[in-house]
Amino acid sequence: MSLLKVFKVIIADDEELARKRLKRLLSEVECFKIIGEACNGLEAIDQCKKLSPDLIFLDIEMPGKDGLSVAKELGFNGPKIIFVTGYDEYALKAFESNSVDYLVKPIKKERLADTVAKLTLPSIKKIPLKIGNDLFFIDEAEIKYIISDNGYSKVVTKEKEFLTSDSLETFESLLSSNLFMRIHRGIIVNLNKINSLKRLGDRNYQVSLLDKTILKVSRNNLKKLTNILENNS
Repeated sequence: MSLLKVFKVIIADDEELARKRLKRLLSEVECFKIIGEACNGLEAIDQCKKLSPDLIFLDIEMPGKDGLSVAKELGFNGPKIIFVTGYDEYALKAFESNSVDYLVKPIKKERLADTVAKLTLPSIKKIPLKIGNDLFFIDEAEIKYIISDNGYSKVVTKEKEFLTSDSLETFESLLSSNLFMRIHRGIIVNLNKINSLKRLGDRNYQVSLLDKTILKVSRNNLKKLTNILENNS
């Protein structure tokens, strides 16, 4: 009896031959169970609502709604997304949509094996940072905190500080909600980096991080933060 997690899969592609090829490749992998197909974006959304898949292989260029629009509508509570396309120019947009992976046609068995590893092995979540014309990926767990800085966001890790045009709202959508919290209008903190929570007078609160960094906590976020810290103490 196999203990390998099995993912319920939907294939969404407007090309029938592409769907057949992908079905053949996926049928050779033990962890995939194909439960549905879609030939356009609207059908992909409908299939996801009806069948509740764990995973969707989603072509980017489709009629009705393209893959990126489908991913946006499905949101972060929808199935995991693996984009499939013939054009690698979409790679940046795909990663910004928080997809698990990005496959370029024709898909090779070896490349699909990498995708399986990402799905089935413990992984480190990478967060994209746009700095000028460049895109960097850093390990989520390395981030200590992110703070607003004159229209930019300063991402602070143990080794470096990055200044990016991405907003705190963007980072909130990308970071794991069980690991990061917005403790102030202009601050997101890694909960694992907090050492203590202190009250300074009636209206002022702050957290001290393990490296002695002091960050403000707003009263609006105090109760939620207190509950999290108490439940994990």
